[in-house]
Formats: sequence, structure tokens, C-alpha cells
Amino acid sequence: MNALVLYDSKHGNTEKIAQAIAAGLHEGGIESVECRSLASSGEEDFQGKDLWVLGTPTHYGNVPFRFSTLLKNALREEHPEVKTAIFDTRMKNFPKGAMVKLRKILEKKGKSVVAEESFVVEGMRGPLVEGEAEKARLFGKEIASSMLKN
Repeated sequence: MNALVLYDSKHGNTEKIAQAIAAGLHEGGIESVECRSLASSGEEDFQGKDLWVLGTPTHYGNVPFRFSTLLKNALREEHPEVKTAIFDTRMKNFPKGAMVKLRKILEKKGKSVVAEESFVVEGMRGPLVEGEAEKARLFGKEIASSMLKN
């Protein structure tokens, strides 16, 4: 099984979460896990992957424009068997985050989301709330476990 963990990160918090999720996926038995930042990614990175784990920081309750554009362009290609999981980072007490928009983009193209999670940062620039990186690693392991059962 091949997985892509694609993230955008402005202050490094979402990057830390993405790396922890990727580690959890690998620990959970996913053979090939590629963790990539938006800045170094293109549509070709989605090809041949069985699982996409997508995450961004929450920008005014939304997904950053460049991230949603890349995802929409990648979804123009057929990926009939791909499974998706989503995550976001957000400040404490934010009721909605970027996951809502990510889910809408994916569902509009017929993709179901198998797992989703939010991770909390102390303030706009962070740092992550204590324990969030470990929570992310466990989230990755749970995704791997559910993927390998099917």
C-alpha cells in the first residue's frame, strides 16, 4: 500500500502534525509513505497512491487557495480506488476548520473520507498544544489499521 501525506504549513505546526501522521502510518504497516509539503508538490504526486492524507492550517475557517487548487486539479484525473483522510490545525475554540472545506472538495468528486481529525495550536503561530503530535501519530496508526483490514 502506498500513501501520500500532503500538507501546507505556514509556521511549522501542520508540518509537525503531518510528519507524525506519516510516522504513524508507517508504524501501522503502510509500506510506502511519502510526506510532502505543498511547496514541493504537484499533481503527479497523487498518482499511484492508495491513500491520500491531506492537511492544512485553518485560514479564516478555510483551506489555503493554493492547496485547494492543487487538490481540485489532481481530482480531474481518475483515482477510482483511492481512499482519503483529512486533518487540520486550528486555534483553541475554533468550531470549524479547514477540514470542512477539504471534505466538501473530496465529496463533490465522489471521494469518501475514511478518517478526519483536528489538531490544536496555542495561538495563530503556535506552538502545538502539548500531546497533539502524539495524537497525530496515533491517528496515522488508526488510519493504517483501518486501511489494512479492508
